[in-house]
Amino acid sequence: MEYFSSGMRPFYDIASSASLFKNQIDWSRLVDQAHQWHAERSAWLALSLSVRFFQAPIPATVLASLDSNTKGPVFLDWAATQILEPAELGGKLAAVWASPAGLQRLCQAARLIFPSPAEMRTAYPRLARSLLWPLAYVSHLARVIQRNWRSAWNLTRRQPALQADAIQRQRVNQLIAWQANQAQLNQPVDKVSS
Repeated sequence: MEYFSSGMRPFYDIASSASLFKNQIDWSRLVDQAHQWHAERSAWLALSLSVRFFQAPIPATVLASLDSNTKGPVFLDWAATQILEPAELGGKLAAVWASPAGLQRLCQAARLIFPSPAEMRTAYPRLARSLLWPLAYVSHLARVIQRNWRSAWNLTRRQPALQADAIQRQRVNQLIAWQANQAQLNQPVDKVSS
């Protein structure tokens, strides 16, 4: 499932629930649960988008206790843009394009074409459990070419609309990393390294 692909519905649901049950919601419990799950940034983002789109009655103290990161407002703008006008370009191709030309871009392209064995086992479970395991990479390469060749060609031709799409999608990649980093920052050191 693609991030931010559900449109406005989840934020409308949050705003409606906050309006209908505003006197019954235990906001401190919500904040505590977000901290336990290491989901402070994701909770902050969902609640903040509900406020932005539908004026959800979320207490400012709740939002402040979920995230005090200075990049929060910038990420809120990026998420709103992706929800209202989704970038069509895939996240991995955008990461390749955003990399500086040269070795770094080549490494990103290699990661796109040859993902880690763990990613491959998830994407191709039947092939991963058989002797035909190497065919998973052939199948993946065919998919990558089929899905991305036109976009990659247009990016190399520097088409403005697609370049803007690549920038937006790279911003979404950064937003996703920012959300994921919260959980990694709060995990014990031995879990982060494994």
